[in-house]
Amino acid sequence: MAKGGQGRRGGGLWHRLGRQLARPQGRAGALAGHLMAWVNRRPNALAIAALEVRPDDHVLEIGFGPGDGLATLARRAGLGHIHGIDGSPAMLAQATRRNAQAIAEGRMCLATGDMRRLPFPDASFDKVLGVNVAYFFDPDGGAVGEIHRVLRPGGRVSLYVTDRATMAGWPFADPRTHVTYDWVDLKHIIARGGFEPARVMIRALDLPLGVKGLIATARR
Repeated sequence: MAKGGQGRRGGGLWHRLGRQLARPQGRAGALAGHLMAWVNRRPNALAIAALEVRPDDHVLEIGFGPGDGLATLARRAGLGHIHGIDGSPAMLAQATRRNAQAIAEGRMCLATGDMRRLPFPDASFDKVLGVNVAYFFDPDGGAVGEIHRVLRPGGRVSLYVTDRATMAGWPFADPRTHVTYDWVDLKHIIARGGFEPARVMIRALDLPLGVKGLIATARR
């Protein structure tokens, strides 16, 4: 079972920051979006590389934030189609501006929504991407179950999280807003969502500033 961060966290400002990262809102949410664009640059690149996107793929990104990952997906799947779901209207606005051309060309469609209730038919996508969003999954695997449902047979998911050992030192990663993972818990929640454990691969990453990351990939 995935566990929340350990120990007593600072309240007030740090808790508010954690809430903004979970669901950015208002002016503070817009600033959080710019922060996420910077922080997620390397994780986005690595998680998208692990996704192995083909030119004609239909791809979904959950929790797309400011939309930088969407832009990369649109370039890689130039003959396919990109969908995105995020819980934040502020992030929808940023990502829409960032990807205005792809949206105008009909190659991308973005919306707000709940990752635990994806508004797509079964077997809609070849690939699903999620970068720094698994902290906000429900612990019973429902969000992963939705990813499994909307993937086509043989489809692939790529999820990036920062390892719990690193996040333990980040005061905004409050267990009230973030579920944290080591590789065992990450594999467990993906398998709990319906993926065969033998098809789930976890890769540990060493990132700048001593950050430890995990990329999970799985095939349906």
